[in-house]
Amino acid sequence: QYLQSRTSMESLERQIASLKQQIEKFRIKSPISGTIEECNIKVGSVVSPDPRLAAYRVVEFKNLKVIAEVSEAYSASVQNGDKLIVLFPDVNKQVESEVSFVSKYINPINRTFQIETKINSNSPDLKANMIAIIQINDYHSENSILIPMNVIQTDQAGSYVYVIRTKDSYNAAYKQPLVLGNSYNGVTEILQGLKVGDKVISVGYQELVDGEYVRF
Repeated sequence: QYLQSRTSMESLERQIASLKQQIEKFRIKSPISGTIEECNIKVGSVVSPDPRLAAYRVVEFKNLKVIAEVSEAYSASVQNGDKLIVLFPDVNKQVESEVSFVSKYINPINRTFQIETKINSNSPDLKANMIAIIQINDYHSENSILIPMNVIQTDQAGSYVYVIRTKDSYNAAYKQPLVLGNSYNGVTEILQGLKVGDKVISVGYQELVDGEYVRF
């Protein structure tokens, strides 16, 4: 009699535990704290576990991040910790941050890889899925010589500019070969060919001849 009662009790306890687990499944809990932005169910509705048919949309603004796709051409130059600037053109806002994640996977369709950056800002202007523009500083060089791209000319020997030097006590234009570095925003880095103090001709240089006298 005792064993039968004990078996019945244990069976009932297991049923109660199972019912408690089922009851917990009827309660919808958000994994994050935030604001309910969208409700897709009503009392009595059948809820599906399909994530595409979410019952509620909860948005959190404490831990914001921006996800971007970067061309694989920059895969070797973009690293975790790189400084960047995030622009939100719709709200005219600019935030300084750094790369927090760099994917090891190249999308075979558009040949890009994904990066992420955390935004330490609780600005109410920022919203989920807002368009952002990321500017990454992938190159840095101290004491570089920069000149406008438009003054650089090219021939069979390579790139060159015209510089002013003294000829018979007069100023003359001389062709100066160059070794170019990176270009950005209308200027080009000069690795070899120019030094600080050189006078580069920026007006009328298209018609000059090597050694021609000039006035400025």
